[in-house]
Amino acid sequence: MKSLTILTTNPEKQAQARTIFNSSGIALEFVVLETPEIQAYTCEEVATASALFAYEHLQRPVAVTDAGYFIRALHGFPGPFLKYVNTMLTSDDLLRVMSAYPDRRIDLVEAVVYVDAQRVPRIFTSAIQGLLAMEVRGEGRLFDRLFIPDGYTQTISELGEEKMRQVYIEQFTHWHRLKEFLVSISQYPEVSLSLF
Repeated sequence: MKSLTILTTNPEKQAQARTIFNSSGIALEFVVLETPEIQAYTCEEVATASALFAYEHLQRPVAVTDAGYFIRALHGFPGPFLKYVNTMLTSDDLLRVMSAYPDRRIDLVEAVVYVDAQRVPRIFTSAIQGLLAMEVRGEGRLFDRLFIPDGYTQTISELGEEKMRQVYIEQFTHWHRLKEFLVSISQYPEVSLSLF
């Protein structure tokens, strides 16, 4: 059986991966490996740098993911700078900033980058479009309490884990495309996957 090593301790990411890779013939293993996160304006750039670093460290094929929320009225802010925004701002802070803007459109973008011995990054990206709520709703992280995916009336936080996982699995097509790519590789090597 083919195997895929996923670098994450996030139980939600593990559940998503198990669901997507179920019946793929790929066995999943979850481990931890820290990679440096460069500062860049796209999730693809951040994930590519981390994947190249991880390949050099592990000397085996790897895949790394990075995600960001891109608020259209703020020209894509915060984008992939979520880690910093989550430590510096609250949901209420962001709502105060957004009070000056009628455009509430926001894109949740996630990229997964695969790198093997050829050191040619293979990038798979997808986005979930939605709106920023007018008030803080639910519990959890900054954007979980504000992001309403298109087709829903509740924030990610209000949807709950099962429904949120369903939204991610259905709308984040990059995971499915990565799975299809890995299944299609004739000489399938062992892969490490890092989820941030």
